Amino acid sequence: MSLRFAQISIAHTHAHNAFTPQSRKVLNRHDAEMVGIYEPDPTIRRARGDRPEYAGMRWYESYDEILDDPNVSAGYIESWPCECIHWARKALLAGMHIHLDKPPGLSLDDLESLYDVAAKNGM
Repeated sequence: MSLRFAQISIAHTHAHNAFTPQSRKVLNRHDAEMVGIYEPDPTIRRARGDRPEYAGMRWYESYDEILDDPNVSAGYIESWPCECIHWARKALLAGMHIHLDKPPGLSLDDLESLYDVAAKNGM
């Protein structure tokens, strides 16, 4: 697969949708796949992490573990809006592509600063 996503957070109630059989088919058709998940909040992981869609998925213990994984080329960010820019900036600085859930942050200024980071890193 050429685009391998690790999902950052399952905070959104719809975060599991990227792992459904239908979504996996679409990703595969586009030479992409979901390879793992990182949930920074242990309460959310306990409450939502046992969904059947996540069965067999790798659970990363830290965000740095994702950034250091040479098999991951993109971050699929499903965290709270107040955290999206933080996770996305770290991914871009590590040379990864990103997918941001909506809203992608708390302000237009935050998003514009993220575009600057992406441009400076050739993304």
